[in-house]
Amino acid sequence: PRGTPEAPGRGDEEVSGAQGDGGGGARGRGDGAPGAAGASPRLFRRCGGGEAAAAAEELETEGERQLKRLLRHQLDTAASLEQCVAKRHRFAPAAVYRPFGEEAAGARTLPEFRALQESSGEAASLQELGLSDAEIRLWRQRAQKGPGLGAAPEATRDRIRAIQEKIAERQRILSLPQHFAGSKSLSRREMEIENALFQGADRHPFLRMLYRPDEAQ
Repeated sequence: PRGTPEAPGRGDEEVSGAQGDGGGGARGRGDGAPGAAGASPRLFRRCGGGEAAAAAEELETEGERQLKRLLRHQLDTAASLEQCVAKRHRFAPAAVYRPFGEEAAGARTLPEFRALQESSGEAASLQELGLSDAEIRLWRQRAQKGPGLGAAPEATRDRIRAIQEKIAERQRILSLPQHFAGSKSLSRREMEIENALFQGADRHPFLRMLYRPDEAQ
């Protein structure tokens, strides 16, 4: 029959070429697959390392954050005189030490020595509460009624009442828990989260000194 003669073997070549390309592509993809499989663990390790770092950053304790803040503040050398004056701390006035040997000098009996020792201890305790020498004398003589003229009873009672209030306030201040000056106060909720999140974890004990519960709550 008449018709366009087909090129001998062309179709076979195209088919075989397609098969060869497909096979080669498949082989190429197959060859590339181990590379992708080999790159995946590295990618997973990188992702896992980032997640671990993020988790470690999220699980940073409040003590560690405060320690970093104090270190940054310590390394900051660009502080001005006004900033130092603004951050100054106020302290209670220093107490005057009076040795006990001066009062007990000379020949003393044992009861007299014990009475002097108790009197000296009482005066030292009142001095630690912030009383002056005049207030200590008035406080120790409050139950005594000496002969002669003196201050008005109303004025004396007012002074003794003021001394009592001063002693009570000083005792209240001394009963408060002591804490580091640079520590941060946390609310009750923040303290519960801090204790629950890191319960049983290995932490440096000194980091707990850098935060404290809020005394106002």
